[in-house]
Amino acid sequence: MRLSVLERAGFEFARVAGTSGGRGVCASFLAAGMSCDRLVDEMRHVDYKRLEDGGQLARLGTFGQSLSALFEHGAFRGDYLHEWVADRAGRLQRGAPGPTSRRPGVTDHDPIEERYKLVVIASDISRGKMLRLPWDYPELCGSRPRHPTGPRTRCAQSASIPFFFQPVRLSCGG
Repeated sequence: MRLSVLERAGFEFARVAGTSGGRGVCASFLAAGMSCDRLVDEMRHVDYKRLEDGGQLARLGTFGQSLSALFEHGAFRGDYLHEWVADRAGRLQRGAPGPTSRRPGVTDHDPIEERYKLVVIASDISRGKMLRLPWDYPELCGSRPRHPTGPRTRCAQSASIPFFFQPVRLSCGG
């Protein structure tokens, strides 16, 4: 892994970004403080078959997965991915600043682009736009979304591969 060369040289990442499932997961873990060596080990040992966590329709095999993709906009829920990221990132964050925390020394007066350690790139298929989360939350919601915006959520929004995972919907408002 190329990042491990930088890590071994003592470089610390002030901010990381990732897109899609794998890179969003990796960025979430790096932002939480996971070492590159441990990251490689985690990715090698994840049970990828469990990512196929479909509901009732998906249990009917390929035909059911197709129906689920059609009617639920994705064959699989993505619950295992969300839980796995939350568990691993949560273990790293206990007692230490993590990707849900602001970067050290930043305040509400700093630009939003300077506040967070983790940024994920997601596709807003409703509007046909690329999103940079959490940077684009104010534009989308006027302030903050109603649901949690931590690494698990942002990673899930990045990993919502159309028709494979059901989309993650952003709930804005009061």
